[in-house]
Amino acid sequence: MDNTLEIIGTVKEALRFNHEMCGKSFYTTKVACERESGTIDLLPIITPEELTSDIKSDSVLYIRGSFRSFNEKATARVRLYIYVEEVRQVTSGVKSINNIWLTGYVCKQPTFRLTPKGTRVCDVMLAVQRNCGQSDYIPLIMWNDNADRAGKLRIGEEIKLDGRIQSRTYMKQLNGIVIQMTAYEVSVGRFESMEE
Repeated sequence: MDNTLEIIGTVKEALRFNHEMCGKSFYTTKVACERESGTIDLLPIITPEELTSDIKSDSVLYIRGSFRSFNEKATARVRLYIYVEEVRQVTSGVKSINNIWLTGYVCKQPTFRLTPKGTRVCDVMLAVQRNCGQSDYIPLIMWNDNADRAGKLRIGEEIKLDGRIQSRTYMKQLNGIVIQMTAYEVSVGRFESMEE
C-alpha cells in the first residue's frame, strides 16, 4: 500500500510534546502550505524527537512522510496528521508544495452531491494499510469528472490516487457552545481503480 507525501511549508507554531510510546517522545506543530489560489492549508504534523532539530517557528521545511489517522477514544473523534519520516530546512521563499500518493480500499459507500453552485462533488473514505497491520482512514474529496467516476466506486474496491492535503474550518455546536473546528481531507487530482 502506498501512503507517501511531500510538503514544503512554513512552521506556524512552536513544537509541543504530544505523547510517549515505547520510550520515544513525539511532538506536534502545524505547517502552512500555500495553494496556487493563495489559500493556506494549515496541516498538523507529528514527529519523533530525533527529527525535531530543524523544526523551529517560521522556518521553511521540506517534509516527507505519510498521512495517518488516530482514533481518539476520549472524544470518539478520528484525528488526522502527517507523520514525519524526513525533514530538513529549505531556503525561505521556496514555493510551497503539497503532494500525496495513496493506494487503498474504499471502506464506505461514496457520497455524491452538488454544491449550491452546481459543482459535482463526491466524498470517499479510503482505508490505507500500514506495514504493521493497522489501517489509516483517509477522507477524500473529488470534483466534477472525478466525482462522477468516484460515485460509482464499490466498497472494497482498490484505488490509487494522487492529490493534496487540504484543511477547512467550520463551526460546530458542542454542549451549547459554538466552536471553530478544522477538517482535513485529500483533494484528489487523479485516481484509478486497480480493478479496471
